[in-house]
Amino acid sequence: LARSTTQSLEAYRSYLAGVDRLNRWDLAGAERDLNRAVALDTTFGLAYYKLALTRGWLVGQEDSVADRAIVRATAHSSNLPEHDRTVINAYRAFIEGEYAEARGLYQRLIDRDGQDADAWYGLGEAWFHDTAGPDQAPALTQAIRAFRRTLDLDPDYALAYDHVQHMLGMAAERKPTYALVASDSFALSFGQDGR
Repeated sequence: LARSTTQSLEAYRSYLAGVDRLNRWDLAGAERDLNRAVALDTTFGLAYYKLALTRGWLVGQEDSVADRAIVRATAHSSNLPEHDRTVINAYRAFIEGEYAEARGLYQRLIDRDGQDADAWYGLGEAWFHDTAGPDQAPALTQAIRAFRRTLDLDPDYALAYDHVQHMLGMAAERKPTYALVASDSFALSFGQDGR
């Protein structure tokens, strides 16, 4: 465990406290604990990864602190198990806007373990934020399906609920751009495609 995480017991305790706070959605507390973990051990890859996640949820995608943290996580991930390295690389691709690459990596994790709620959530995020192209309905459809699978596996996954609610809210607008045409499928709303 020490070889793949940290030699510092204090850094590891701070990491665990940060992860616990993150799971309870105490983002400010999680950030504080994870910053302490990486201050105590500047080679603690998993702590940098969780810090990048925390910052992403606190600030959003345009965050230089999260960017630096995920670069450090990647640089210090060689001793981690393959699953953790893949998660880190997938999140780095996501942060960098390489959504197809992120989806491929998350899909690889799902192919190995279809019960990996975090991988399903990451896959949903990579579909949800990929706004290239004139018609987002196919991406929204894939996103809602991934988020719903996340919730099937972990009914307490608050971020998945947030995304599902956002997509359903978009479809419920008075003149929506995208309509919900089945419980898990979106289509360009009538009149939005020029017809």
